[in-house]
Amino acid sequence: MGRQRDTGARRVVSLLSPLGVAGTVSSAAQPALMAATAPTARGDEFYGPVRTMGGRPALLPAPWPPMRNLDDARRLWDESERLIGR
Repeated sequence: MGRQRDTGARRVVSLLSPLGVAGTVSSAAQPALMAATAPTARGDEFYGPVRTMGGRPALLPAPWPPMRNLDDARRLWDESERLIGR
């Protein structure tokens, strides 16, 4: 992004990602990929990482607080589909 050096937050994520503590770009996409492709996935389920900052994708018992508003969740899903050309 034009910076001469990484920011402090970027350095922390770079250190924690290989340890499995923080996610990576590809691991961040895994819950959505699982929700879209898993044969057992249904439209009323929430997938995310097993830990707040990363981890394997999993079916979670409830959405994170910002996603509990179903109108917001629908808008996010619709925008995601628009961005991938669906």
